[in-house]
Amino acid sequence: MTLGMRPSGNEWTLNDRLAADPLRVRVEKGETIRIVMDNQSPMWHPMHLHGHTFQLRAGERRGVRKDTVNIKPRERLSVDVECDNPGEWMFHCHNLYHQEQGMMGVLGYGQAPPRNRHMSH
Repeated sequence: MTLGMRPSGNEWTLNDRLAADPLRVRVEKGETIRIVMDNQSPMWHPMHLHGHTFQLRAGERRGVRKDTVNIKPRERLSVDVECDNPGEWMFHCHNLYHQEQGMMGVLGYGQAPPRNRHMSH
């Protein structure tokens, strides 16, 4: 997963996608996945996952369990997630303005739910 910044400096991305069209990492209940976050931006990003904790990885060594981790500029960090809580869970930068400007995705179980459509009256 690449953490990035668009050239305007006003849009923050996950795999070059903004929150309006979010990156969705599809998982299945019972699996453990490794997410490798590669911060290609010039800013720190405290990345937070709702509904789960993850375990930091340092090579083959396991680290502490957290739900938020700070990733320095140009740093690459791996975490393991046990997928044991079905739903659609936000994964985003905890710097509120980065989240509002696009750095938000979803960890989702199974097939993606249909997108919400506005209902007409």
